[in-house]
Amino acid sequence: MISFVYFDVGGVLAIDFSGNDGFTQLGKEMGVPEGHMGEFMQLFIDEERACCTTDPIDMLLPHLEKTFGITIPQSYSLLDGFVRHFHRNDSIWPVVEYAKSKARVGTLTNMYVNMFRELEAKHVIETVAWDVMVDSTKVGYIKPDKEIFLLAQEKAGVPAGEILFVENSQKHIDAARELGWQTFLYDPKHPEASSEALLDYLKNA
Repeated sequence: MISFVYFDVGGVLAIDFSGNDGFTQLGKEMGVPEGHMGEFMQLFIDEERACCTTDPIDMLLPHLEKTFGITIPQSYSLLDGFVRHFHRNDSIWPVVEYAKSKARVGTLTNMYVNMFRELEAKHVIETVAWDVMVDSTKVGYIKPDKEIFLLAQEKAGVPAGEILFVENSQKHIDAARELGWQTFLYDPKHPEASSEALLDYLKNA
């Protein structure tokens, strides 16, 4: 039985940098030397907790300039850079609508400060009347912290075994499973096939 469905945002509701060259394209746009793209990506991994809870992502710009010896125009917005390199996942929204006909639905996401709002404003994701929204920048925890899953479970108001979590990161899937949630590992490299498989899962649950 599924009484509540949580959707991740980046990698599920929107096509982010998972399994593609999005980080490389963003780095090139900023002038990062091609041989340093691995370091560029690692910097965001290292700063994930701060940038997904309290610190605006644009606070990293001086650090990026110093680390990679680049000059970034004062008008440049790193948040906007990320949003522009995300893409709509048209295949997921019929699945969201079907899920809403069967259960309550919500989002459970690690976000940069103000990013969710920008994704909606740029129509990368649809504006949906979610029953619950658990955004790392609002709650102060990030996936895979146990605390964010316990909070999401409390807000869902249903037994752990009746929650389905749709996510593209295995470590986040594993954290949800430890609490007894149902899970679906979404593949953002093949969104149409993954959305179809998710729809089948919901229909047969």
